[in-house]
Amino acid sequence: SRIHFLICKTKMFYSFLQCRTCLLIWNIIFHCSFVLSSHSGESSGDGFKNPANGFGDQISWKSWPEAKVIAKQTGKPIMVIVHKESCPACRSFKPVFASSEEISNTSDQFVMVNAPFGKEPSEESDLNVDGKYVPRIIFLDSSLNVLKDVINKSGNPKYKYFHKGERSVIDAMKQALTAVAINANSDEIVSTEL
Repeated sequence: SRIHFLICKTKMFYSFLQCRTCLLIWNIIFHCSFVLSSHSGESSGDGFKNPANGFGDQISWKSWPEAKVIAKQTGKPIMVIVHKESCPACRSFKPVFASSEEISNTSDQFVMVNAPFGKEPSEESDLNVDGKYVPRIIFLDSSLNVLKDVINKSGNPKYKYFHKGERSVIDAMKQALTAVAINANSDEIVSTEL
């Protein structure tokens, strides 16, 4: 009976170890998968994750450092959308922006930057032209000068860069392209006069 008791104790201890081992292995797998999933969205070493943020996966979004380089290399203007996840106006604007075929097609003429509030470049002082409200769309030329006259002409004059509809965004995109073309032409005229 003493041997039987020891055998039962040994079996119980062995079962206990197997359960602990299973729990330990499960714990390791769970934590590893969590860590891997939290890093899987990164597209570059600067931690640029989920570049669309609901504003359209079909658009070629760039990080701020990439955008500055690309704009200087290509001469394309930059379009920056500053938004906040907790903002109701931003949440209602996302599907309007993302579903617009015309915005998507016109975006090819820009270097597109999606800037969640508090992340680069939303804190750049030049982008806070008339405040830090969201959502706002700011355009820059390829030399990183803010195109302050490219505004929502049909919007509230206190919030010139606030957009909530497709038409105002498209109009602003056209304004930006016109402003950049005028600046390029005036630079050519100046350079030919010398």
